[in-house]
Amino acid sequence: MNNYQLVKNTEWKEVEINGEDKDIPLFWKLSAIKNIAQEKKKRRITKENDNFCINLEDISQGDGKIISSSTWKENKSIKTIFEKNDILYGKLRPYLKKYWVADKEGLCSTEIIVLSNTQETIPLYLYSLIIEEKFNSYINEKAEGTRMPRARWEDIKSFQLALPPLEQQSAIASILSSQESIIQDIESLISKYESRFQYLSEELLSGRLRVKEVGGQTIFYKNADDNWKEVEINGEMKEIPHDWDLDTIGGINIPLIKTGVKLYSGKLPFYATGEVEDFNLSLQPTGFFSYDTKPSRANLAVYDNSIYMARMKNTLKILNFAKKQDILLSTGFLGLRPNPIFIDRNFLYNLIQTSSFQERKNQNCKGSTQESLSDSAAQSIQIIIPLLEEQILIGLLLKDVTALIDQQKEFLTKERQKFDWLLDNLLSGKYLVK
Repeated sequence: MNNYQLVKNTEWKEVEINGEDKDIPLFWKLSAIKNIAQEKKKRRITKENDNFCINLEDISQGDGKIISSSTWKENKSIKTIFEKNDILYGKLRPYLKKYWVADKEGLCSTEIIVLSNTQETIPLYLYSLIIEEKFNSYINEKAEGTRMPRARWEDIKSFQLALPPLEQQSAIASILSSQESIIQDIESLISKYESRFQYLSEELLSGRLRVKEVGGQTIFYKNADDNWKEVEINGEMKEIPHDWDLDTIGGINIPLIKTGVKLYSGKLPFYATGEVEDFNLSLQPTGFFSYDTKPSRANLAVYDNSIYMARMKNTLKILNFAKKQDILLSTGFLGLRPNPIFIDRNFLYNLIQTSSFQERKNQNCKGSTQESLSDSAAQSIQIIIPLLEEQILIGLLLKDVTALIDQQKEFLTKERQKFDWLLDNLLSGKYLVK
């Protein structure tokens, strides 16, 4: 943390902040946003040389990042001018937490408030105050409008805060910026691994890239031009490697798991589809239920060597279990139990994640209120599979990349928690920077 030391503060004074009595560090002063920031209102219509325009949808939620931008051709309207180091804050639906420190000049939507710092503070410290939960909670309470709530400068400027001396602000901003850099580095690494996973899964699962083991080493090679055959799969003619074959979900090699659980004692955790985030169970189940009190939808057991995917359309939630689990799953999942003599579980798990499989699944989903995949509709989905030896190698390769992604995501969670701790403890003055 740039050779700074955090020292627990022991000297306090009591002040009234936003209508509540609070303790703040003895040498900090009570202030308000209006003293440390100004709203910029200078506007104009976009011109031909305006090549960096930001609209509300260009700012991602809760992480201070720009995900896209546009040029004057797409934004022939009145815009607010901003400069480098200005803070952009989305006033429409402020609960979305859309904010950004400008790294260059440009124009933005009038649904974005542009703030510049005064001599009382520095840009990065002002940004830290804007992203803090106390500020966002205050502004959301004050926002006007039921369906389309908007933050107002009149409310923003009245937000009170404890303001440290400039030297302390600079140190706090530097620590938080360093922690954000660590987070961004991990995010970049995750993105790199995810791109690698995407490439390998598309190439290996289509047969364009082949894999085999030679002398204990895994060798990649391209499928030869003369090693293809044409087959009809899911109503379309496609080419697959000569030594690959077709199989069907729900067939003898990939049977569906029937709903129904055996009588059990005590209480078991039950997970609905909402308690699954992408490919992992949440820490908190929907609830714990005895056999007699469980909901009717808590009727799917988890067996060894099994896969469960959400039936609902456009929902990519898949669970992969090597061993039996003492839990209950919702019948909103479709269970598969591949025969290990013919189908490798990790191979099938990765194949189900592919865009081609998910597209076919979505096409087969039916329903008047909520479209989902029935057992009979699932049994019409065909897949292409290599010989078991190659399946196993593909499954292991993709599993290794997934493990790297999961490991980095764990690191990311810890570093984000550390950032939140620093933000809370430094901006409140619980810890001072020396």
